[in-house]
Amino acid sequence: MHDHTKPEIGPASPCRLARAPFFRCPLPNPCRRLLAPLAAALLLIPAAAGATWSFELDDTEGNTLSVEVRGSGGDLRVLWPNSLGHGQPGVERTLSLLPAAGIELWLADPLEARFLPRSNDNVRRLSGASVAALIAEAGRRGDMPTVLVAQGRMGLAALRGLHRLQLAGERPRLDGVVLLYPNLFGPTPVAGDAPALDPVVGATNWPLLILQPRRGALRWSIGPVLEQLWANGSAAHALLIADVRDWFLFHEPGEDPAEDAAAARLPSWLRNAQRLLAAASAPAGPLSAQAMQPPAPERITGLQVREQPPAAFELLDTRGVAHALDDYLGGVTLVNFWASWCPPCVEEIPSMNRLGARYAAEDFRIVSINFQESPQTIDAFMQRVDVHFPVLIDADGAVSRDWRVLAFPSSFILDRSGQVRYSVNSAIPWDEPAVLELIDALVAE
Repeated sequence: MHDHTKPEIGPASPCRLARAPFFRCPLPNPCRRLLAPLAAALLLIPAAAGATWSFELDDTEGNTLSVEVRGSGGDLRVLWPNSLGHGQPGVERTLSLLPAAGIELWLADPLEARFLPRSNDNVRRLSGASVAALIAEAGRRGDMPTVLVAQGRMGLAALRGLHRLQLAGERPRLDGVVLLYPNLFGPTPVAGDAPALDPVVGATNWPLLILQPRRGALRWSIGPVLEQLWANGSAAHALLIADVRDWFLFHEPGEDPAEDAAAARLPSWLRNAQRLLAAASAPAGPLSAQAMQPPAPERITGLQVREQPPAAFELLDTRGVAHALDDYLGGVTLVNFWASWCPPCVEEIPSMNRLGARYAAEDFRIVSINFQESPQTIDAFMQRVDVHFPVLIDADGAVSRDWRVLAFPSSFILDRSGQVRYSVNSAIPWDEPAVLELIDALVAE
């Protein structure tokens, strides 16, 4: 996606410059100032149907956004700001579905435009300026039905970009927004704390559809998002997708037949979404709330002190044996939430094994709660990776919801009376001296 690919020119191409990369010049700044009006005019010439071409776009913050257009001449335009790392089989499989279905796809990477590496924090802090420029440019290219699509944390940049245009007095030529398993909350809180919605959610009143996997990490958190959008006057909808995880669109083809089948439905979902959202009344103007880029918070790492009762649970392990939280009273307990598709979760298992072996069973135990994977998947994983503690199955994610788990892995240390004393929302080396000192103190109580 990131490189300007020189297109092949043949009889079907009406104009070489219309499909060529943006003008280049040995003296880029003065050259671009002189040629920008001509370049803009030439870029308005439509490319041949089905063509792939690219151009550059400046946003209001001085960043140059590279935009790749796939499937020119379709009857639906999809604007997709992303930082997916193209070239991966799952990514390319999904992106190729849209042009094949007659959908014109605009791809742009706001992180690349800022020379930023991909990370959750970098995506979360995007101002939306690049997305605003993308929407505005699409509006100058005619009245083709258009939807804005974003996934995960990039949903924040999408909503901020739309809000920027509204605040500037522009009426975006956009039918609506489709968010794939969005994370519209602020920074990931300490494990066990409730998340706070990002301010832009309170400023969004555009028609919107959330495509949410039932097995997604935030499956139980879309309720507050929808309630806030409805309070704003947004025609907001949600579609729950069965049998798939977050990022199902970009997993390796053949890894999961249910996810492959769901990915193949993306073009029809987007067409149906456009019709649904276009039928809603677009807002007359922005809400009064300002929702610009939030300040960067202090990153919370390591074990955090907690003082709270845990949520009770009763779950089956991979052998069908029931385990309840009360079974672990009397000793210090590490409750670990994880999934086999989460690399940090897997990385910390050996240190958890060593930690468990250090104490007598009556003093310390580990209970692992898997997030919405089947017993067969977990058994296959445990044949490859040694796990020396019971694995319980949170089949519908309800226990993870009750414990306010928003990131994997998340872990909680309970004292002998069953109270949560520490929590952590990332992988840590569980047998390092500082951790052992804390657990030794709890065991000695």
